[in-house]
Amino acid sequence: MILSKKLNALLFGLACTSSYLFAQDAKLSEKIRVNQVGYFAGEEKTAAIQVPLSIFKSSKRWGEGASFEIVKINPKSEKTVYSSKLQKANYYPFSKEAVRLADFSEVKEAGTYYLKVGDERSFDFEINNSIYDEVSKSALKMFYYFRCSDEVTEKNGGQWHRPSGKPDTEVYVHESGAYTGQKAGTKMSAPGGWFDAGDYNKYSVNAGISTFSLLALYEAMPQAFPDGSLDIPESGNGVPDLLDQAWWNIKWFEMMQDPTDGGVYHKLSTMGFAPVNELPHQHTAKRWMIGKTTSATLNYAATMAMASRIFSKYESHYPGFAARALKKSKMALQWAEKNPWNRFVQPEGCSTGKYEDENYSFVDELAWAKTELFITSGDKSYLEGTAIPYLDIHSPVWTHVHALPYISLVHNKDKVKDLIDMDAVEQRLREFVDYLIFDAMEATGVAYRMGNKRFEWGSNGFVANQAMLALVCYQTNKDKKYLNFAISHMDYLLGKNPLNHCFVTSFGKKKSMNVHNRLCMADGIKDPIPGILVGGPNPWEIIWDLGPEAYPSVLPALSHLDSDKSFSTNESAINWNAALVYVSAYLNYELNKSTK
Repeated sequence: MILSKKLNALLFGLACTSSYLFAQDAKLSEKIRVNQVGYFAGEEKTAAIQVPLSIFKSSKRWGEGASFEIVKINPKSEKTVYSSKLQKANYYPFSKEAVRLADFSEVKEAGTYYLKVGDERSFDFEINNSIYDEVSKSALKMFYYFRCSDEVTEKNGGQWHRPSGKPDTEVYVHESGAYTGQKAGTKMSAPGGWFDAGDYNKYSVNAGISTFSLLALYEAMPQAFPDGSLDIPESGNGVPDLLDQAWWNIKWFEMMQDPTDGGVYHKLSTMGFAPVNELPHQHTAKRWMIGKTTSATLNYAATMAMASRIFSKYESHYPGFAARALKKSKMALQWAEKNPWNRFVQPEGCSTGKYEDENYSFVDELAWAKTELFITSGDKSYLEGTAIPYLDIHSPVWTHVHALPYISLVHNKDKVKDLIDMDAVEQRLREFVDYLIFDAMEATGVAYRMGNKRFEWGSNGFVANQAMLALVCYQTNKDKKYLNFAISHMDYLLGKNPLNHCFVTSFGKKKSMNVHNRLCMADGIKDPIPGILVGGPNPWEIIWDLGPEAYPSVLPALSHLDSDKSFSTNESAINWNAALVYVSAYLNYELNKSTK
């Protein structure tokens, strides 16, 4: 029986009741935004409800206002288990809307629920102690599907299996990278690695921060992905699956160095992008080592130094690698210090990704590389000229890696605390994240409790990386404000956002389905590869794909389209996914330890 609006209104004012509310009594609403995957049983839980802007002309903004209910879905019935008042309205400038939060943190029992306001309801969501178990595994396994130079087997890859492509055993030095060291036309071999984004090329600069995020998770929480947890070909080899995934990229990255002088090639690429309807094995254009840059070389030096100390624990599995990687890291640093201003210039006839650093200098990459070498070697002289612990911090992205040395220092605190002022390191990191928290809780982001306001290419990557920084701060003092910040940012990525959209493929009710990624566009399979975090709202570049008129809005937080033609908002990228792996896995393990 359909309940009247009067009866609904009466029910809102009640506390927990035994009344049964059936799904047909409420209509699904785009205005009620929840984390469509779910919430941790013992942690903060909030949903966002869009309300008319006219609320700002009313005293209701400051009062308790309308009520909401949390309804538990049982096998044969639905039961209201919690009711309360919506919080005061706040304005979200990036979507020009009024939003009221519903806080239902008191609901802790595992189960399936929805949130109800009036005669409208949210998507269903779960509450349990390991809510990100599948999200984190899918986000990490995505790197298996993105492997270059290898097949994706039906046993390990299911319906997304494909033949091997892009062997990269015969690639050639392009003249743009031949101004030092090897001559143009030199044949090299550099198999392995991950396809970087929606294309089939491999870029040294983005390889650095992407590999870092996975290795950083291992240093923070080595138990997160034990051997056998992912169902990849290496499962069961005695090495954590997290490191198996990272190794596929590291073994390629090692080969990007010019062995004669230590410089590192900027990208391994065809001269143009592959057609969107071709899988890797179908696109056989010649591959080149293009450019040799300071940014690529410093990314290499940092990554190899970090990999050296981590994989030294598995010397029997990777004999000689740790020593070799450290030597190559030092060689790369020497080249970069001799060539401090070598920026990437796209050669004539090449149209693939640039990854050209927008900074005027490479002070952040240099500080990162030297800090990783300091941690691995114990040689304090590497810190000279880094400005650590006073180097400015930015939200991590491949153009700004200032925060990465701070993260590694925190993860290796016991090893370095007698050699560097770790109180100053931790304080500097917390100061930056405290600014993000202020923005999320008191300033422009308060409506969604989300601190990112960089709605540009890869805006979702900024959300995930800021959450990662917060979790690193949480490791320093266990202050719950950092944990809650990360949880709220995951809420945003998984549906509590102005678009009411889950930005991770295969998850949520309103999910990303049409990713701009050639692996997904050319395989003939309706469902995209699971676990991909798409780029997210980006009003600045939509002019270059479908044009502003194709998007629902040009407002910053609404400029997104679930279309494989929207490369500006709906592409994949390994650096965004690597941050998602860190945050989802860390939260899932940290908040589920008591049940293990």
